[in-house]
Amino acid sequence: MKRSKTIKSRNGKVRGRVFLGKNRRGRIDGSEDLNKIIRYGRVVYNVFWDSGAPGPGAEFEYVYKWRDRYAVRLSFDEPMGPYKSLSAAVRAADLIFVTQATVSISSSELTAEQIAKILRCSHEPPFTLSINNEAWSLNNDKKFVRKTS
Repeated sequence: MKRSKTIKSRNGKVRGRVFLGKNRRGRIDGSEDLNKIIRYGRVVYNVFWDSGAPGPGAEFEYVYKWRDRYAVRLSFDEPMGPYKSLSAAVRAADLIFVTQATVSISSSELTAEQIAKILRCSHEPPFTLSINNEAWSLNNDKKFVRKTS
């Protein structure tokens, strides 16, 4: 059974959601406030996407780490977490799925090879993106490989 608690500020404005208990996606006890993880933590994984459309057509998605907990801050949804591992956070937020708008993915905790291995892409090659500031392209097996010059 999944339970959650809405975090509100003193003026009643919703600040986020904390999930209580543990579920199969690696989410842990909600005792760590998501806002503390995001406020005091450091970005350990980010995805930059750009749809090419005017207005809110480009944004970053972030995973933060504070102490030994992770939280996800998406541009289009409430904060998610806390999680015990970066892998659990990235998978729960679906940040492993690459779209044609995905421009770059960076992580201070994962190598480019580790990131490329977990990525999933549904469109056909050719497609290129930056992983940890290196060019990677989608091959015919729909796996990302380092782009050769």
